[in-house]
Amino acid sequence: MGGGERSVNHNLTVLSVGYLAKPMLQVSQSLIVHSVFSRAVNLSLANDGLLTLLSAEYQNLPCAVRMVTPAGWDWRDYCDNGMSIITGQGWLIGNAWQANSLQASQWQPTKLAMPINADSLKKVSNDHDVLKTLLVNYCQQHRISSTLKLLPDWPANGLIPRLELTDSDSQLQQQVSCLIGYGSGLTPDGDDYLLGYLAALSLWQQHPAISHHLTNVKSAINQMLMKTTDISKHYLSLALQQDYSEPVHQLLTCLCHRTSHEVLMLAGHQVMQFGAASGVDCLAGVLHGLRTIRSTQ
Repeated sequence: MGGGERSVNHNLTVLSVGYLAKPMLQVSQSLIVHSVFSRAVNLSLANDGLLTLLSAEYQNLPCAVRMVTPAGWDWRDYCDNGMSIITGQGWLIGNAWQANSLQASQWQPTKLAMPINADSLKKVSNDHDVLKTLLVNYCQQHRISSTLKLLPDWPANGLIPRLELTDSDSQLQQQVSCLIGYGSGLTPDGDDYLLGYLAALSLWQQHPAISHHLTNVKSAINQMLMKTTDISKHYLSLALQQDYSEPVHQLLTCLCHRTSHEVLMLAGHQVMQFGAASGVDCLAGVLHGLRTIRSTQ
């Protein structure tokens, strides 16, 4: 399969393909452009999910293709909402461009879990304190604000996320309902917070109380996905299956293994790089999840 009837001016190099995206590129289909930005494009999938095309400076996503683009490349010059992109046999074919993914590496992170013991709880507590300080300093340095109260004691204003290990099913339903879709942007603040919360809890899901709580939180989120944006729904749906971005996975890896404070802080910093406040909201959710894990002792 090659350029077909379309005029091809640019042959783009594919750097890496997410593990969920790879099989999609083998299927001969026409995908419609859902949304387009200067450095990324979202294509609509039949299951209401999204296949994302990323320029090389972005890190991997489970359902994304990273490509090297020419200097000054702007996806908005080559894609419009509603336009079709053809896939098949590893190819992506658009308007005046094409890319073959067959020689690209596949990003496939390992599944993670922490041992359930006193040493792990101590690490959770220590890592929480390091990341908490990092979050506050980053927000103050870059003047980033959220519609949420990111920590129990900071900042002074914002919606307080209330998710507790002892919450009943109805209480969790109410709290998730308050958070999902709350805030502005392509991925609202409350959604990014919930994603980080799920990510942290996933590390301790072998603990009976955490497992029960996590199952109930996931159930509540799944029932309310229609309350939020298409893009946020996509990322939350992935999180329900423990499919996270490369920066989030790298942070979870640091939480699972013995790492220096410097390496942990670097991973936390990478998470906060995403979006205007999305990464900060996500890290705040991770911190909430660590506090929930800590409450099991």
